[in-house]
Amino acid sequence: MNQTAAVSRWPQGEAKVEVTLSSVESALSLGKAIVEAWVQVWLAGDASRRSAISTGTNVVSRDRSRQSSLLDSIHSADECLVKLPTVELKELRLLDALLAERSVTRAAERVGLSQPAASNALARLRKAAGDPLFVRAGRGIEPTTRALSMAPMLAQVLGQIDRAFVGQRRFDPATSTQTFTLAATDFGQMVLLPPLLRVLESEAPGVRIHVVPLGTAFPMQELESGRLDLLVGSFKTAPPRLYRQSLFSEGSVSLLRRGHPASKKKLTLEQFAALGHVLVSPRGETGGIIDDVLAQHGLARKVVATVPHFLVAVFLVEDTDLVVSLPQRVARHFSRMMPLSIAATPVAMPRVTISQLCHERALKDPAQRWLRSTVLRVARAT
Repeated sequence: MNQTAAVSRWPQGEAKVEVTLSSVESALSLGKAIVEAWVQVWLAGDASRRSAISTGTNVVSRDRSRQSSLLDSIHSADECLVKLPTVELKELRLLDALLAERSVTRAAERVGLSQPAASNALARLRKAAGDPLFVRAGRGIEPTTRALSMAPMLAQVLGQIDRAFVGQRRFDPATSTQTFTLAATDFGQMVLLPPLLRVLESEAPGVRIHVVPLGTAFPMQELESGRLDLLVGSFKTAPPRLYRQSLFSEGSVSLLRRGHPASKKKLTLEQFAALGHVLVSPRGETGGIIDDVLAQHGLARKVVATVPHFLVAVFLVEDTDLVVSLPQRVARHFSRMMPLSIAATPVAMPRVTISQLCHERALKDPAQRWLRSTVLRVARAT
């Protein structure tokens, strides 16, 4: 079957739907093409032409023998359009924010609405969807099954809308008041945030940085929808539609409490593995690069505790005979603040590469490009 439906303009500004048919297998499939053309008419602001299309006045068919079926399909499509819900873009953005925040108050702040306006918008969304969308749970709200099923489609639609207008925006860091949201590991935050904030003070005083933890689940949906602008951390690969740029690499050292017996001698690999270890695992993995190296030598270390943050690990090490392996800059930082000693690992460990990841939708956005270039600049200068 070969069919096309297109919206064109008459000199008087009227909208015309032109349907070309080489063969029509069913009125239903033709009606679908008319609906798609009708949506284009609506988006063009030509709802006033609706009566003309529904009567078939402005329809031109090259297959005259099928005009009666064509008009029947147009009437059927017209009835479908009457039932299409009217939802504004700001309401869709509110729905997206509600799915992320699970709070009407916080979602309203994110999209720039008052709480009463957000509540009214939510009521319209519920009516349009024919579903409560959210129910109360403790101090917040939880999405219904219907709302969760809408989330991926919503993220895709909002991403497409954002991409459609990217080329029309300019970004001036000196006058911008934009807030960028980053998800980063402890390491990325400790190394990059101080110099990044110093740059903002001098070059972009109105720009704000909102940092969230890089959790166990990869935040693909947040990147697709624009709720996250950038990821900073150690990534072996970049998932589809994401772009990775290396920022810097770092070697590892061991950190022990000052006066620890192991700090007074050079350890063999076997002695190092036999020590009690604290594993820092931001995403909950049960092993790391050090475990891979030890396994190559037929060894396994004794991991006594696994924690998600460097700060917790160094406090554990300070008060016990445990040891933790950290990136060099992180270890130096804590050794200056706390009674801790740095020791080299018995064998050279692979360097950890810290990268920034962004979604393809943000590649050409002027503000996003400025953010990535600034992060790269401060990373290369540290």
